Amino acid sequence: MQDQKIALVTGASKGIGAAIARELAADGFHIWLNYRSDHRSAEEIAQEIGAAGGGCTLLPFDVADADAVVANLEPLLEQQVPTALINNAGFARDGILALMSQRDWDDVMDVHLGAFQCDPTGRCAHVEKASRADCQYRIDFRRNRDAGSG
Repeated sequence: MQDQKIALVTGASKGIGAAIARELAADGFHIWLNYRSDHRSAEEIAQEIGAAGGGCTLLPFDVADADAVVANLEPLLEQQVPTALINNAGFARDGILALMSQRDWDDVMDVHLGAFQCDPTGRCAHVEKASRADCQYRIDFRRNRDAGSG
């Protein structure tokens, strides 16, 4: 895997993240497939990628937990830095913003904005390496839409 391009895709056990992981794998990327808790779906995506001739490393951790991000990515980043980082993980706590509890607000913000941000002391320096990787790959969603797949 030393010379193979790597894509870290967060929230990739289903939906858009899984589709992105499949597409990148088909284009020759080894996938670092992040997910929080749906082990079965993540394993199915990894098996699909493997059956198609690709490679996939499962990374089960919550992107809102900075310690888990560092603990899971640091050993990998010592070996290689991904070519692409797709921050797809996310969720919603639907409701009226003014009535949203502080806990719900914090949970949503932590997932969407928290994990790949570093504090001023450089606490997430290894994560910073991944987020500053030279990302020269762009997914063209129009190709799939024009083909009639949505």
